[in-house]
Amino acid sequence: MSHPFVMLWQVNVDAQIARLAARQSGIVTRTALCDAGLSADRIDRRLRVGAILRVHRGVYRHPAVPPSRRGALLAATLAAGPESVASHRCCLVAPLASPSRGTVRDPRPR
Repeated sequence: MSHPFVMLWQVNVDAQIARLAARQSGIVTRTALCDAGLSADRIDRRLRVGAILRVHRGVYRHPAVPPSRRGALLAATLAAGPESVASHRCCLVAPLASPSRGTVRDPRPR
């Protein structure tokens, strides 16, 4: 059995993840989870048990927040990189399933 302090820390971190995800259409990045104090092992464990769901590499959705177009757009933009942007047209029209569908633009040279 875990020590009560460890269990309390875990509850606080999970609450912090839920608050962050709620502000971002359910989407949270691996970097944000690490900034919240989670190790790679703790993130991977949450993935295994379904406490977070993988959307793209390094981008996750909190299962308490239903999938949405806004969340999909945010996830695709975050997955494409820090200098990526979503155009107005894709925000309004395109169904967003993957960052490879051309809905997100990455300005870096290839």
